[in-house]
Amino acid sequence: MITRKKKIKIVISTIILFSHIISIILSSCYDKARQYAKGNQVQLSELRYWLWFFTWWSSWASLLTIPWCIHKLFSFKKSGLSRCEQILDMMIVESNLISGVLFLCGGFYFTVRTAFFPSIIVMPFIGTTRTIYVYLLYNFFWHLLAPFLTFYYFLEYCQVDKLVINKKWLVINFFNPFFYFACVMIRPMLKNINYYPKLEAYTYPQNYPYPPFFWAAGCHASKHEKLENNSLFYFWNNWSVWKKRLFWTLIIITTWWFVFSFLFIFLMGLKKKIKMSTKMFLKCL
Repeated sequence: MITRKKKIKIVISTIILFSHIISIILSSCYDKARQYAKGNQVQLSELRYWLWFFTWWSSWASLLTIPWCIHKLFSFKKSGLSRCEQILDMMIVESNLISGVLFLCGGFYFTVRTAFFPSIIVMPFIGTTRTIYVYLLYNFFWHLLAPFLTFYYFLEYCQVDKLVINKKWLVINFFNPFFYFACVMIRPMLKNINYYPKLEAYTYPQNYPYPPFFWAAGCHASKHEKLENNSLFYFWNNWSVWKKRLFWTLIIITTWWFVFSFLFIFLMGLKKKIKMSTKMFLKCL
């Protein structure tokens, strides 16, 4: 018999799964419609488009979360979790939290302007609609609902009793962002899956999702940087390309190490506090 708790797990997992799938569909169609209005042809049937699409962190989080949700739906009766499942749960909630936090702390500001140029787009199955409506809809699912529900699911149903806060588990936890970084940096080097010909690395579809990746590759991140032949963050104009690449690669890896280590320790501590509080509450009953 399926208990009420397990029914809630199924419902939450289903909503998370739906949120990521609908976000991918809406976002890709939104991108195609906007670029078509600008005169750029985007073929969603091409593998290279999706390899580019999943270099963005939110898409990467979806790529991890969708199979995770499917696994949870088929294993909801399972009570104990292995170490592998527990660290996977940790990686999933970290990925979704970062996706949501980055959007709220700056992503919205930098991307909302794209929802006004053009102001009207043609979407499959929807027809002509205002760009801002589609933008707000998929971002609600992707950066608000999915991260919140994933975080709630983790706190309520996931286990961390087999994980330990030490160097070994911090290194294992770091595998996700490190592999992401490697995939992002390698993709433009593979001619069969990259867009050619292209004038500059920053022209659509840009080689890298975020400016630090351009700098780690020794490229300008924008037209303005190229015109000025300098950047406030590129460091330093008289350095060789290889020094700049090494510098920014170390910056990215070091920053992510601290961010993901902090999240791992924070989430572990939060789960333990919740467990202790629950035990104390039950004793008082």
